Amino acid sequence: MKVRADSFFLDAVPSDSAMKLAAVSHAQLQSFLRYHFKDDTLNVPHIYVYTGSFARFVTRTLKIGAITFGRRVLVSPALVGRDASQQLIIPGFLVSYLKGYWRALRGQKGYGSAARMNAYLAIEEEKMAREAERAYQVWRADSSFVTGEK
Repeated sequence: MKVRADSFFLDAVPSDSAMKLAAVSHAQLQSFLRYHFKDDTLNVPHIYVYTGSFARFVTRTLKIGAITFGRRVLVSPALVGRDASQQLIIPGFLVSYLKGYWRALRGQKGYGSAARMNAYLAIEEEKMAREAERAYQVWRADSSFVTGEK
């Protein structure tokens, strides 16, 4: 079964809720990134997308639409739909998120764990999440929150 993720397809893997980028889409993405970054040696790892009950539990518990763990992306099943041809559609923000990661990773010197972490920290959506977290910590530290006074 193939699933559409924006303009990319995903293939179902042995688990009923796991999918990975189809070979043709993987080749297309890799070709684009090699062209964009002017690096013919760039290799895109396989990316797995999960939308089953575990993904539902994690995304519902954390009140999020999706979360990444390395090459694995857990997507809330509520965000997965079907197009007119009954192909599954995964939100386009995942493509944007992954592009941000790859753009940042290419700017690093190498692909080691420090480079991957720096690339992750440079993703725009992650920056926004950290800003929100810092704002929450400031708000939480405010004595009026704890005491109920203003």
